[in-house]
Amino acid sequence: MLKKIHLELKWSINFGIAYLLWIILEKSCGLHDQYIANYPLYSNGFILVTVVLFYVALFDKRKNVYRGEMTQTNGFLTGLVLTLFISLLTPFLIRISLQYITPDFFIHMKENMIKSKKMTVNQTELFYNYKSYLLQTLFLNFSLGILCSAIFSFVLTTKKTT
Repeated sequence: MLKKIHLELKWSINFGIAYLLWIILEKSCGLHDQYIANYPLYSNGFILVTVVLFYVALFDKRKNVYRGEMTQTNGFLTGLVLTLFISLLTPFLIRISLQYITPDFFIHMKENMIKSKKMTVNQTELFYNYKSYLLQTLFLNFSLGILCSAIFSFVLTTKKTT
């Protein structure tokens, strides 16, 4: 069983590493404090990284497991397993990023939202906390994973030659 899903494990770990590096990049560029007003715009850049990782993961599976010939079902299932592993890894990634890389992120985000009058104090308390952030991230990862799985399983489908 492990042999069948080793590439999904590898690519979910690659996703985790990419996520943590992205958070470090955001933090070092000031997007978690000094330039936090720009955070929503630039944080979405990681969606592009996720899409590229999904494509490469499915391509890797097609090339190295299915020997260049992958059905749409195989590709979609590969993407679903990858999505599951990323979802299981997400709480740990969020905890690491919020506890060790950027522990004041929520404080700065709440202050920015209140200062810019985009949210009230009560709204920021409900929106910017670990549980809410985790649920938002899980929903995004799951939705994007399903979408990428569907699209790339179609794009990377090959037909067996007779």
